[in-house]
Amino acid sequence: MKTAYAIALCLLITFSVLQGWLVLGVASAVLFSLYFNTAFLIPLAILIDGYMGSFHSVPMLSLAIVAWYGFVEYLRPRFANYSSA
Repeated sequence: MKTAYAIALCLLITFSVLQGWLVLGVASAVLFSLYFNTAFLIPLAILIDGYMGSFHSVPMLSLAIVAWYGFVEYLRPRFANYSSA
């Protein structure tokens, strides 16, 4: 069932970004980051940037997701320390 939630969130992120619903896309990405490995968002962002033709200039979505991945992986051990206490 957890895999179904991950796939549903990935599809929600993809379709919301493609439709321009960025608030829903960001909220879904944050929710995905809380429950699943954030590294799965990097290939998704690369595919969306490629679909939108962003590789002719700077692929901002891919760079934002890589920065988000670094931020989440930096904070994840700190949240684990608080939840175990």
